[in-house]
Amino acid sequence: MESDKKQGVEEEKNWYKSLVGQLGSILTMVMTGARKLKDVVAVLQIIIAEEKFAEILLGASQKVVAKVENALLTLVGTITLTSKKRKSVEIVARLEKLGVYCHQSFKNLFDGIMVGGHKSSTLAYHTLNRNAWDSEILLALGGEKNAETSVEDFLSLVERQLAGENVFLADGEKNIFYIRRDPSSALCAVYVGWYDDQWDVDADELDDGYWRSLCWFFSRKSCS
Repeated sequence: MESDKKQGVEEEKNWYKSLVGQLGSILTMVMTGARKLKDVVAVLQIIIAEEKFAEILLGASQKVVAKVENALLTLVGTITLTSKKRKSVEIVARLEKLGVYCHQSFKNLFDGIMVGGHKSSTLAYHTLNRNAWDSEILLALGGEKNAETSVEDFLSLVERQLAGENVFLADGEKNIFYIRRDPSSALCAVYVGWYDDQWDVDADELDDGYWRSLCWFFSRKSCS
């Protein structure tokens, strides 16, 4: 029984080697121009018609589709913040001077917070694939430590957006950051969006409500 199992594994390995060899030959044909396109297509059709190849291809594609469908967040990209020095500014006053409307809940949480310069860093941003609560999103991002950003990060990106750089979604969807008012306070969700011809900022305690799909979430580290 054990020898039959080993033989089966060996046959599987040989089959893979044969397939790789055939695909390598096809690639060589294309690169060297030794075969016309219709000849290459004919060979590919023969390989794909192989029952085992079709089974493996189908199984792999189903796994990929399932992974994508089950993923709560999809990484969109990263953005680098260069080191910046500045005199400390009060964040609400700075945002309002820039023409950003600050909702009262944001003022309640962040009024009086002074923001200075920041060190260079890179943030990841993700799109939300389905409606979800903060607790679910934080889990997908790898926990609060990975998800947390700073008021300096937030203000820097708002300033870049208002300077003409396309940093945020500007179609009515929210751009969300997980930030603490100070090191001893709880994490809260701060969000900025374009509504009624202006940027506005708001903030909520975690799990105050669920987020709609297609929002962007900025974090210290990627979920991928």
